Amino acid sequence: MPRNNDDIVTFLITDHIADLQEKNNGWMKELNLVRWNGNKTPKFDIRDWSRDHLRMSRGLTFTEFEFERMIQEYLAWRSDAVVKQKRAERLAADQESRRQREMRMPTPDPIPPADSIPPDAPVPPGEPAATEVPVSCEESSLAEATRAAEDPAPADSSGPGEESSNQPEEVPRDNSINTVASDPSDRPEDPYAERLA
Repeated sequence: MPRNNDDIVTFLITDHIADLQEKNNGWMKELNLVRWNGNKTPKFDIRDWSRDHLRMSRGLTFTEFEFERMIQEYLAWRSDAVVKQKRAERLAADQESRRQREMRMPTPDPIPPADSIPPDAPVPPGEPAATEVPVSCEESSLAEATRAAEDPAPADSSGPGEESSNQPEEVPRDNSINTVASDPSDRPEDPYAERLA
């Protein structure tokens, strides 16, 4: 079936800008400036071409304004993506550094309960030594009385005619010591009395 003249597409590649990708069939995806159907203003064109540029695939065409806008939007997106990527990399590096510091930190030993520590155990470095709490005389007497009440004295094992060994021995008292004479004649003479008179 013969084709009409309206179905015929004419083109003229005014400038070849870049080869983008080679296909498996040998065709090349190119970026060119092409004048289509006799238009005076060329358009940016992206499509696959045969090596002799006699056959082509479907593609995309852009005016100069559209192409510049596309480049600006791409660069802005790319810049934002780079910023986000750098931010994510910095966050990951901070997390890794924090994890490494936590791994290097020594784990403190658990503190045993107080009743499990012997009294003569050495004091770990950096901890204050335990000090003895002074006990008053009243508390000491009360503790002795409590022990005496809890531990009764053993029964007397002496014979019927023998004195108990548990009774305290009487100490003879010297009445001549610390006695005051009631009779004035019993008082010792004062050698200085005559001199004062």
